Amino acid sequence: MGLMGAFWGTRAMEIVKKHDSGGLVWKRIKLTTTRKANAKKRLRRVWQWRFLNWALKSRRVEELELEFRVLGSVHLLNEAVLKACAEPPPSKTVAEKASNSTQA
Repeated sequence: MGLMGAFWGTRAMEIVKKHDSGGLVWKRIKLTTTRKANAKKRLRRVWQWRFLNWALKSRRVEELELEFRVLGSVHLLNEAVLKACAEPPPSKTVAEKASNSTQA
C-alpha cells in the first residue's frame, strides 16, 4: 500500500500486530474517521519532532519558526528557540580537526 493510499480513497488500514506464537502479523482493519484522524495526528507529531531535531542541530531558527507557525504551537516554538540560543555554536567537525592537526 502506497503512502498516499494510507489515507486517501481507502476504507481499510493495515497494521502490524504480535502473533501468539511470537511473530508479527499484518492485519487489515476498518478505517473509521476517528482512526484516520488519529493516524494523521500521529504522523504530524512524528514529523514535527524530526523537523525540530534537525532545526536545532543546524540552528536554523527561521525554518523552525515557520514550521511552528504552520502547526500553531507557540509554546514549543519558544522552548525550541530558547534551547537553540542557549547552546554554544557548533565547533569544528572531527574531520576538520584531523586535517588541521596533520598539516601543523
